[in-house]
Amino acid sequence: MNTALGRDNAVYMTPVFAAAEYDLTAGAGSDNSEQTCATINRLTAFDNVRHANAVATLAATATLAATKTLIVTGIWEHSPDNSTWAEIGTDTTMLTLTGEAGGSTETGAAVLGINLAEADQYVRFKHLPDLSATGTDTAKVTVQYQFTAATEI
Repeated sequence: MNTALGRDNAVYMTPVFAAAEYDLTAGAGSDNSEQTCATINRLTAFDNVRHANAVATLAATATLAATKTLIVTGIWEHSPDNSTWAEIGTDTTMLTLTGEAGGSTETGAAVLGINLAEADQYVRFKHLPDLSATGTDTAKVTVQYQFTAATEI
């Protein structure tokens, strides 16, 4: 066990792949396009373990002109049948990156968690990255899941 100060909090988290890195260019078809991450079947994905919480961890890097932004919103969804989806809560602005004078490369990360106690069998996360410039600005966004508070059944 590799611990810091005698405690290993990583043992309480189950990381899950959510999505490959998404590249976008301002004004192109990839900009301001909602991305749906991996669907997780909570009854089969973790064998006999159930989790009480899930977190979507979003990270981004953007090359931005002065005062231009990358804004990323996100929302969790759930479904009883992997067909009919309902949003959990409302779209949340998770991350705002702003270009400095003369342009700059900016980075940031954010999380959006949910309580799985009343969630249906299937859950997934969606995000909407939006570059404010009309051209040249670029960004990369990635998402990973962390499932926590495990209970064995």
